[in-house]
Amino acid sequence: MFTISRRSLMWAAAGLASASFLGAPVGAMAAGWQDTVASAQKEGKVSLYTSLLPVQVERLSAAFAKAFPGIELRVTRNTENILTQKIMQEQDVAAEGADVLIVTNTDFIDQQIANGKVEKPIGEHVAPFAGTKFLYKDFAPVVASYYVVVAYNADVVKVPPAQFADLVDAARSDEIGLTAVESGSGAALFYDVLRQDLPGYWEKLAKKKIKIFPGAVPLSQAVASGEVGIAIYGVPPALSPLIKKGAPIKLVSPTDARAVGGSFAAQVLKNAKNQAAAQVLVDWMVSPDGQQALNGDGLGMPNSPSVTGGLPPKDFVLLDTKIYTSEKVKAINAEWRGMMGQ
Repeated sequence: MFTISRRSLMWAAAGLASASFLGAPVGAMAAGWQDTVASAQKEGKVSLYTSLLPVQVERLSAAFAKAFPGIELRVTRNTENILTQKIMQEQDVAAEGADVLIVTNTDFIDQQIANGKVEKPIGEHVAPFAGTKFLYKDFAPVVASYYVVVAYNADVVKVPPAQFADLVDAARSDEIGLTAVESGSGAALFYDVLRQDLPGYWEKLAKKKIKIFPGAVPLSQAVASGEVGIAIYGVPPALSPLIKKGAPIKLVSPTDARAVGGSFAAQVLKNAKNQAAAQVLVDWMVSPDGQQALNGDGLGMPNSPSVTGGLPPKDFVLLDTKIYTSEKVKAINAEWRGMMGQ
């Protein structure tokens, strides 16, 4: 399984002062980059397709407009299945559409790179991440990352959990909220890793008072309202806005099983009509200001320790769609539903 590690984060941060990019001297790259920015201003717009959460899209749009008021950012947000199908359709007929795509599906990104559908990023902020996991295969910068946590309502839960094992303790009576496996491949990975690392965990969980939700957002809302005391599949980008509004939610990052997470990688599409603006957008998202917008206030794990309020660095397992094929996810879902009495 592929992991994002604390070591790769530190490696990337350490290279900020002395990087060269794909063999180009920093000074020469900086001069060429100013030409790219000027061209982007002339294009005046950039189209982004993404599966980022709404709060991240809102923050990204506002911060980018402040940084580049002369470039209009047009965002289309949807599920990754719909977005990737739309991208392929546009590429087949050379239609004007997305300039930049941000998704977590590395299998699709691999296909795009192999088929020559993605341009390499050339920006000054991307440069220090060459050779690290924050620049996926030298083509797709990771702009936002998160790992799944346990969330609980501090007004409801009297004994805070620290580990996954605490949730299935015989003495615990709190109602536990779960996301359905069919809500996404990430949920399938999470529950599969949980049973690998803690044998018998599914069976113990099934004996508790549980409530299943169709996704991370309704589960987050349920723990915020106290409908359930604990959310076992807490997604920080969905929880952070509720916490900021005053919801009595506390987050715990257990260590008795491997963490599972997601990383959103950005690609400049080769068929982009606004190539320069696409490069500027992608580069800006990797910059400290872009990372603050996308990962600050507990939304995710930034690429640099200079960003304030992000999730602490942590090793986590990423979904590998070559392993977790649609057939495997369906099999895990069927087994999970049977175990949980669905």
